[in-house]
Amino acid sequence: MTGESNGRVVLIFGPNCAGKSTFGRDLAEQMTRSALIEVDDLHHMVVGGLVAWSGGIMPSERPDEYKRQCHLALTQAVGLVHSFADAGFASVLTSLDEDCLPASGWARSNFPGFRVSNVVVLCDERTLVHRWKERGWPENQLLEAALDHLGRYRSMTSQFDCVVDTSGGDAHPPAASVAPRLSESSREIVG
Repeated sequence: MTGESNGRVVLIFGPNCAGKSTFGRDLAEQMTRSALIEVDDLHHMVVGGLVAWSGGIMPSERPDEYKRQCHLALTQAVGLVHSFADAGFASVLTSLDEDCLPASGWARSNFPGFRVSNVVVLCDERTLVHRWKERGWPENQLLEAALDHLGRYRSMTSQFDCVVDTSGGDAHPPAASVAPRLSESSREIVG
């Protein structure tokens, strides 16, 4: 992706622990001038009253506040993409939720005039369950949840420019081989 900069954004989707952040970092490193923006990091900037499993308040306990905090993180991420683009940097945006999927029109309304690539990072269910266990997630119904998460994304793979599989145990998917394909497949989003 040499020479990619202003007006370029790669949006990365997938289930929690599928390898989005690792792949996103590796992909950003393949680009000449780029920034990695992890929506999860922005979400976790809220330290008082964080609604997340890691914050001790489950989203199901306070769904309206959870949605508000997620929206706030997305708003900040969009602002960062635009700021980096103004400075001549491309952005790789990870940990996007299903409200931002390619068919939703979210990218069209937030990145008019940008060249946008959409990537989904997946793995097999055993790998996903193992990664969730490593993070200390409650073990009841992990396999059922993994199958549900993976099934939703697998049913939408035609929406994405690239599908990356991290099942092989390698924490670093082949970003170097994916980067050129994304440059060729990106679409300009016209307002």
